[in-house]
Formats: sequence, C-alpha cells, structure tokens
Amino acid sequence: MSREKENPVFLSEDGFRKFKEVVNRVLTSPRSNFYREKFNRDRFNPEHDLKNISDIIHVPRLTRAELSAVSPFERLYMPPEKINFLRHTSGTSGLRPLLLFRNKMPDYTLAGSRCLVLRGDSNAAYVMDLYRRPEQPPPLIVVTRYQNMPDFQNVIDDYQPDSLESTPTMAIRFGGCIHEATRKHIAAIQLMGERYGEREYNILHRQFPNAEIATFYGSSELGAPGYQCRFLRNKHFTYYHHYPHFMFEVTKPDDGAWVPHGEEGEIVVTELYETPQQMIRYRTGDAG
Repeated sequence: MSREKENPVFLSEDGFRKFKEVVNRVLTSPRSNFYREKFNRDRFNPEHDLKNISDIIHVPRLTRAELSAVSPFERLYMPPEKINFLRHTSGTSGLRPLLLFRNKMPDYTLAGSRCLVLRGDSNAAYVMDLYRRPEQPPPLIVVTRYQNMPDFQNVIDDYQPDSLESTPTMAIRFGGCIHEATRKHIAAIQLMGERYGEREYNILHRQFPNAEIATFYGSSELGAPGYQCRFLRNKHFTYYHHYPHFMFEVTKPDDGAWVPHGEEGEIVVTELYETPQQMIRYRTGDAG
C-alpha cells in the first residue's frame, strides 16, 4: 500500500510544498512569535519532523481557545496595508467572540449581477468589495433581524436582486416576506453559516422556483474553503469539494490520528495561501 493511501490527506506534492512554505513563513516572520512559541511548547521541529506528506500528522493542531488566548496583533503575519477587513465571530461556540484580521479569499465571488446580501450582524460590510467580480455592481447589503425583515421589502423590490447570499434560516424567512415577482427573479442563492438539510432544501426550492442553490462550507475563522459543483448543488445532501488553497484532513478528536476513509472524524483545515493570522491545522470542531 502506498504512503498516500495510508494517510488520507487531500494534498498533492505541490500542495505539500505550499504547506511547508506556510510553516516556514510563520516561523521566520518577525511580526509574531505565536507559532514559534506554540511549536516549541509542543516540541515540534519542522526541520526534522516535516519531510514527507505523512509527517503532517506531527504538526500540532490549532484550537480556537489558543487563538482566543492572545490578541489578534500577537498572531498577525501580514503588513497592515495588505489586510482588507477586521471581523469578529459570534461567540456561539461558548468561547468569547474572536477578533480576526482577514484578506481577500481566492475563488469565492458573489453570484449574479445584482446580489442581495442578507446578514444578521455587523460583519456584512466586508462583502462589499471582496467577493464580487470587478465588473459587478456593489451588492445591496441588508443587516436585519428576522422580526424586522418585512421593513425592507420595498427597498429590496426596488433593487430587483437576481441573486441572494445568506444563511438558510434568513433566506427562508426572507422568502416569506417579499413579493412573488421578486422571488421568481432570483436565479442564484449562495448559502453558508448553518446546517442545510432536506427540509431547508425543499422550502427554498418552493419559495425560489427559478434559483440554483449552492451551499458553501465555512466558518468565521476560515471564510468558505468548501464549495459545491453543479452536480452537488442539485442534491439535498451537503457534500463539498475543497478549494485548492486549503488542505483538509479528518482526524480523531482525541489523539489527532487520521481516520480511515469513510469514517467520521473532526475536520481540520490549513490555509495554503498567505493570510493575516495563518490557520495551520485548525480544528474546526465540525464532524465530517
């Protein structure tokens, strides 16, 4: 059995080269000691412990608690002029809200030519220039709560959106508040941030009969590293591909070992492009 089959890491040799470059970047950066101190605590030496793809298992995993323990400036690996926005997490995981520096994520763009972005928090503003194509007009961003969503009906009707970016819950609530003509005009819906199952799938297809619905796997810490192709978009189950700028692993929560193919474990993600806080083997807490 080959080494690649023994170790289910979704990574090519070029990806492994990028992974090592990311590790070297955080260890040689004069901006932060976060990873140098973390690797020293965990007795990890990449010069000796990271020579093959199979050695990735020895790289210490990163936890949300470790990020929360220091200020964002203590784990910053990018000059200020390259940072696009600052955002915060919701704190729904039970830990205090986490402040994050972010830059533009490759690949992810808003659909359509007039996108309506529905959000329930102040993080909505970062969408404006980051996730739309250069020729695309700025999206209409509505920051609202479920109970006052009908207040925006006239504004939304005047904007005539042809696409929607939201969470499943807000999209369903939105579909029950606006006129039928507006719902039928929406041709694409992008969802993330919540579980999306058969019930939500059926409701949204009934409310928006002309829309192609795509869900993205993501989090506040990582953005949206998982996406669906056209085949998966037409299914009510939630399987994802991962963008090439990320490395995905599925590990056992207790000892961090890779789980055999087809078995469930914790999703661990690494950013393979330069980001301000540089997530290396980040434990998402999600099962996959």
